[in-house]
Amino acid sequence: MTLIAITAAHSFFIHRGEPGTEPILIKALNKHGNKSIGEAFLNCGNIKLEEAARSWAFFNGFTIIQNYRADFPRWGSHR
Repeated sequence: MTLIAITAAHSFFIHRGEPGTEPILIKALNKHGNKSIGEAFLNCGNIKLEEAARSWAFFNGFTIIQNYRADFPRWGSHR
């Protein structure tokens, strides 16, 4: 699967919450991310993805907000 496909399906992967998938999700964010994906990572409940989102936003000049809204995917919520 390509990084573009992983980026497009980020919500699916967050909902699945498979341990060990964080590195490829972070790689996809860094390569093809945008503000909404950064906020999804920041608010998903996975500390690795939250930290990656903060770093990505800082280095790309975005302000992203931590706000656990119901519409953000939650890590492992669809196992």
